[in-house]
Amino acid sequence: GEKPFVQALLTLQDTAKPLPAGTAAFLEKQGVVWTEIRDGKIVPAQKETSPEPAQVPTIFAGSAKDLLNVLLTNLGYPVSRDTDIRIFSAEKDGFNLSVKGDLLVKAGETSLLVHHRRLPEQFTNILRERAYRIVIVDPEESKRTAVEKTFRALAVPIAFDRLPFPLDADGRIVTTFPALEILHSGGPLYLVDFDLDRDLYGILRRMKDAAIIRY
Repeated sequence: GEKPFVQALLTLQDTAKPLPAGTAAFLEKQGVVWTEIRDGKIVPAQKETSPEPAQVPTIFAGSAKDLLNVLLTNLGYPVSRDTDIRIFSAEKDGFNLSVKGDLLVKAGETSLLVHHRRLPEQFTNILRERAYRIVIVDPEESKRTAVEKTFRALAVPIAFDRLPFPLDADGRIVTTFPALEILHSGGPLYLVDFDLDRDLYGILRRMKDAAIIRY
């Protein structure tokens, strides 16, 4: 039989722009026929160069450590892997002792140590006295949890939610999907753990000044 569809009717105000043709075409593919009316007449969709379907950029990371390394580096943080951090020195303490950090992240005057297991309290206190922040990322934790912990430790706003993304300039059509939102200095970054429809991502890439990345 025929594919079921929904007929949507909207009366346009005098100053409102018609729905972009690319968005209207995408809605029709999803079974929604969108019709706009002004002064009793049907208004055709706004002509435009249709957005090219696009694949969401993907970070291929086998572990949370790998994901954090790529993500933080791409956001401009200096990151070192498997770095030895001196706790005691022979000159001062009579012996040398270091811990190997999974990741060492520089953030202004602060250094963030990402480690896979809890350190002895004495080591933690010494590092904190030296302006280190410490975040423990258990290998059994999810990548999302690791990212949330790390960015909170860097005092960067981050939250997971079902977020709205407008598909037209006036926000009449909104799609929502779960994403991890990172509000860093370069603008919002959205992390998703699934593949977005290529047509949808093509529209979002044109409409919203924000980066969406799959991990």
